[in-house]
Amino acid sequence: ELDLHLLLDLITRRAVDLSGAMSGALRLWDERQQLLVPVSSIGQEAEHPALPLRLGEGVAGTVAERRSGMIVNDYRSFPNATPLLLERTRRVAVLGEPLLCRDRLIGSITVSRTQDEAPFTEEDLQRIEPKMKEIVAARIEVHRREIPREEAIRYFSDRGETYKVELMRDLTDEVFSCFQQGDFMDLCRGPH
Repeated sequence: ELDLHLLLDLITRRAVDLSGAMSGALRLWDERQQLLVPVSSIGQEAEHPALPLRLGEGVAGTVAERRSGMIVNDYRSFPNATPLLLERTRRVAVLGEPLLCRDRLIGSITVSRTQDEAPFTEEDLQRIEPKMKEIVAARIEVHRREIPREEAIRYFSDRGETYKVELMRDLTDEVFSCFQQGDFMDLCRGPH
């Protein structure tokens, strides 16, 4: 059975992973409220609750309104930047992609980088869109697993995931929740 929350987190994590970003958020379009409602966020985005956005607000709202992806490598000067996000985050570069199904708006996904990271490129944008479509079309089941601390550290260390290994070593958890879809596995922290 497909768990929608895990799938949305997976899509967000895959976008972050593919783009080399450290954080990301996925918002679904609520037709009744006319808002993009946050449903998944990781990294810095998860530290501060993601905001619902109107069409044209922030990169998420702008790509949804335009129905096309975009890169903003100077978010702090972006005319549609969300003031509260400027206050709350250190993001400087944002890549956004609308989520469409047969030209119908489903939502949007954004990934962001801080000033310590390189700007986004067109290649980053080109990598994300087809992978998101592939994930949804494949309908591969998502499984949540509990993995003992040392096994999880070894697994992510073997794959060169140094940030995740550092994160796990900073935590006192004896068991880590992970989710797996096909051959992709990632840490999962939070209420699912």
